[in-house]
Amino acid sequence: MYATNPEQRYAYLQRIARRHGGPGVDPDEAVQEAFASFLAAFDPDGEAPPLAWLTLTLKRRCWALRDRRHAHSLGATPTGIGVPDEPEWRQARYAVDPADVAARLDDRDRLAAAMPRLRPDERRALSLLALGHTYREIGELTGWTYTKVNRCLAEGRTALRADEAWSEAP
Repeated sequence: MYATNPEQRYAYLQRIARRHGGPGVDPDEAVQEAFASFLAAFDPDGEAPPLAWLTLTLKRRCWALRDRRHAHSLGATPTGIGVPDEPEWRQARYAVDPADVAARLDDRDRLAAAMPRLRPDERRALSLLALGHTYREIGELTGWTYTKVNRCLAEGRTALRADEAWSEAP
């Protein structure tokens, strides 16, 4: 399923970085930062398989790089934490609108109230998607076909949109 030699695995990780980081994110830099996080935080005695853990870490790193680039393009102003020896990515913090935070928290609460009303397969598929897995990866993890993954996600989204607790604003 996954590549067996190191060059193929690295190329696989670079493809993930390009797909999730988009233009402007250096795939080599993202992979190296994901490796650094992996070495610092991976628990070999834990249940997570190493490649899956590294892949998810890489996706999250790419999303962070993409979001930071997007914030810069929108004119967000970084405010440093005053530690000159720290790397720029640790110093930069962006102004957050409290109204946006409150709206996201309300959305999260309404979503949490609506999730139990979904079928178990829909909940599982949506949860795996939220964790950053692709349709193919969800199929591999669950043993489902691509069609079933697509159907569970589509029906789950439709049910959430139709649910009164989720669709109505407070």
